[in-house]
Amino acid sequence: MYFTGKASFARGSKLICGSRATMYFGNNFSSNTNCIINAGNKVVFGDNCLLSWNISILDGDGHELLDLSHSNNRKHESSIIIGNHVWICMNSMILKGTSVMDDSIIGAGAITSKKFDEPNLMIAGINKVIKKQINWIK
Repeated sequence: MYFTGKASFARGSKLICGSRATMYFGNNFSSNTNCIINAGNKVVFGDNCLLSWNISILDGDGHELLDLSHSNNRKHESSIIIGNHVWICMNSMILKGTSVMDDSIIGAGAITSKKFDEPNLMIAGINKVIKKQINWIK
């Protein structure tokens, strides 16, 4: 785990970093109650990120998934990259492969699992951009 500046975690937050995993927290990171960040590979937060309550951030499946048509089964993990000044609202799930650029908002109850290639987005529902050219102030 690497911290590049000030970070605060409210009661009930859990950081789980696997033996081969890395977590990076930019300056002024803040998470509210009951946030879980679980890294089996890599989870990165830029500066000035804000997490509301009941957030789950998981860069892997947690358990091995068996594909019965193939013999090379294993746990699949993919990095999560959260840019600078990103607000993740309550009850959201950030899943493996998510990449969100600067000055974006992940709305309440959202589920993300893909790369978003533009800054200043509002993301809601399941991987859905509902607004562009937005920003937020803490």
